[in-house]
Amino acid sequence: MEYAEPTLYQYAFNKQIYLTTPHTLFMALKTINISWTYVESDEKVKEAFGEMGKIYDKFEGLCKDFEKLNRAIKTICTASEDMETKLFSKKDGIELKLNKIKELGAKTKKTISEKSITERKESTKSDMNMIEIDDSDEDTENGS
Repeated sequence: MEYAEPTLYQYAFNKQIYLTTPHTLFMALKTINISWTYVESDEKVKEAFGEMGKIYDKFEGLCKDFEKLNRAIKTICTASEDMETKLFSKKDGIELKLNKIKELGAKTKKTISEKSITERKESTKSDMNMIEIDDSDEDTENGS
């Protein structure tokens, strides 16, 4: 089959025109459809990964907040133990000193509870054990 104008395809190509027959037009349209489907799914995948990145960043922030909270709990536990020592120490605890002052004749309207120092410590320890911090995960994360 000969064409009347042999340079027609080259001329059309230079003008960005696609010459086609009904069969090649259908194949071209099907190719374009597949390409658009791929582009759309690729955009959805990129969007999904963008959202996953945001979730990852949020999770990292939550981990930092959790670590801050654990440090605060440890600080509170240490402060509570220090205060307990100052209040109930058998040697120089404030409770013993106040009871001694009362025994020496200080006039008071109230009486400090009859709980022994040991009972108070056990009660405080059981309360603190309810807030137990597991450091083993921190060591594992830092080591790997």
